[in-house]
Amino acid sequence: MKTPSGKLAALTILLLSAILLLAPMRAGTDDYITVSARSVKMNIGDTYDIDYTLYSNMRQAVTYTSSNEGVATVDSQGVVTAKNPGSAAIRLISRSGARAQVAIEVAGKPADRMELSADRIVLDKGQISGLKAVFNKDAVDTRVVWHSENTDVATIDAMGRISAVGGGETIITATNAGGLSASATVKVNVKGDVVHPTPEDLTVGVGASIQMDCYYLPSDATDEIKRWTSSNTSVATVSADGVVTAKGVGQSVISVFTENGLSGSTLIAVGPSASDFELSPSAVTIERGHTLQLSPRFLDAQGNISEGYERHYIEWTTTTPDVATVDENGMVTGVSSGLARITARCDGMTASCIVTVQVLPHAIALDRSEIWLMQAETREPIQLTASLTPADPDDATVIYATDNPMVAYVDPDGCVTMTGAFGTAVITATTASGAQASCTINVVTEMPTEAAQN
Repeated sequence: MKTPSGKLAALTILLLSAILLLAPMRAGTDDYITVSARSVKMNIGDTYDIDYTLYSNMRQAVTYTSSNEGVATVDSQGVVTAKNPGSAAIRLISRSGARAQVAIEVAGKPADRMELSADRIVLDKGQISGLKAVFNKDAVDTRVVWHSENTDVATIDAMGRISAVGGGETIITATNAGGLSASATVKVNVKGDVVHPTPEDLTVGVGASIQMDCYYLPSDATDEIKRWTSSNTSVATVSADGVVTAKGVGQSVISVFTENGLSGSTLIAVGPSASDFELSPSAVTIERGHTLQLSPRFLDAQGNISEGYERHYIEWTTTTPDVATVDENGMVTGVSSGLARITARCDGMTASCIVTVQVLPHAIALDRSEIWLMQAETREPIQLTASLTPADPDDATVIYATDNPMVAYVDPDGCVTMTGAFGTAVITATTASGAQASCTINVVTEMPTEAAQN
């Protein structure tokens, strides 16, 4: 049977149209990617951001891979980093399979040796100097990151320029992308205007030994001590490192001299030595944040209190400064809960005080401040609740009391019971630190207007 050619052609077109309409669309079969540069030359340490265009009828992500990560790496954003000399291909591929490639050539030899132009630099405060990083001659990437260990002494910028800020020493370090590093020491000198020996104008007993020190103005001066001297070595001697030893009764001037020509002096008075001394009190409990003055008592050979030692130099220390501190005059301050031993040393003798620091409530509040009751009214006992500040003291004891037990009495837990009698009673709550709060109980035969909403 023959079919006219015109009808056959029409049937064919209709069949193909139906197939195209019914078949699902295959997204991305014609997708492709173009890159702005198909090859890129880089030096070690350089970065390059791949610029591409994805031609597609749908939004889709592009992933990146490197054929040689030892030469060049690429992150998820298409940023290429040159690591070492050689070649690498950075490949781009879309979800639909479109592909592109960028050829990377990294030139040069990586740095294998680095040192600084100086190992040590000495500057005066306010001066500016510089450091350079020196590499093997054929190294391509000579960039470094500079770092100063102590910027209060000296800073360094990205160009290696050093600024002397304050007295002391710091370490300057340069690090390159390949992990090489080198360091140099920078010392900054600050000339002092004044030097003072410490402790100043002290009194000690015969046989005492005192370690002298000194402070400078300005405080960051870097002058070094050259020598110590005593004006009267029969009264007191002083060693090269500043240890004063009391030899006999009298007075001597202790002087210090610095390398830069500064000098300062202090007077030492030496008196008879006591046989012993003690602290008063020898044990004490204080609250956090409170202070206590410790008093030394000097004793003669018979155990009697010796007079005239009030100005003797005493060195104060604490075993636990986070519990209690002590200043140079023996003033103790409670810091936190716990125990601390405060030790005083004088003329070779030692005395101590055990300090217990407690956190006690400094405020208390009751949940009711006033209560009105009808005399004829029957009530269950009323429980008062106390709130302490701080909420978790070492001693949370609260003592309750009533000023009129004929009207109302209170038990140790703050539970108030009315007797049924007419009148007023004030219930007082007192903490271990003495803080107080109260609640007034009013028992009446007729409720006053002001208490109607109680």
